[in-house]
Amino acid sequence: GGGAFASQLNYYAFITNYLYTGQSLASVVLTGDDVPRPDFVSYRNDPATIPGVPAGAGPQPTRVAYNAEGLRTPMTWKANISYNKFLSERLRVGASFNYLYVNNN
Repeated sequence: GGGAFASQLNYYAFITNYLYTGQSLASVVLTGDDVPRPDFVSYRNDPATIPGVPAGAGPQPTRVAYNAEGLRTPMTWKANISYNKFLSERLRVGASFNYLYVNNN
């Protein structure tokens, strides 16, 4: 037998639509040179320094989340081949080969 098994991505990618009303979370897309260098200490000390939220847009987001451009779902590939031969009612000889490959982890 064999198969591919995938992990979950970051949970907030799926639950944001259910938990946030838009009043405590902002989504801003920046690319290339527009992406500011993160200063997490400053963000925690003064949420007004969090970049990307337009002035007067309401409360600042309660957290800042980043996803890398190369984000991929971790995958595990497993395979097993087994052979058994019964030599008698109480004696069996067998061989098994197991294969495991993990990528994007």
